[in-house]
Amino acid sequence: MADNGTRVKAADDPIVYVVLEGKRRALNEASYLNIFNDWEGIVETDVNGIEDGGAIQDGYIGNANGESYLVADTVKYRINGNTTAEQLNLKVTTPRALSAEDAGRLSDGPQLG
Repeated sequence: MADNGTRVKAADDPIVYVVLEGKRRALNEASYLNIFNDWEGIVETDVNGIEDGGAIQDGYIGNANGESYLVADTVKYRINGNTTAEQLNLKVTTPRALSAEDAGRLSDGPQLG
């Protein structure tokens, strides 16, 4: 089982997934580029062994009240510091600013790292 925030793909398929809450979530190119620094570090694995959680339509790195989050549609996952961001290759240097109201509309997912 891959950890939350890990990028995975099948060897013979170009679709890249991010694992969130134990499920693989397909990423479109725009969301991928909003969340990750580059294409390095993607784990090739049997993705069929990871439950399908559906595609992410709107993914990005957000910042609210000094905290960084990986946002996947309507859920925010708090990023536990720079070490976690580096390990997961997250693009935390250019986050989308979230107002308190916007952040409050997002559900809380498990912390990354």
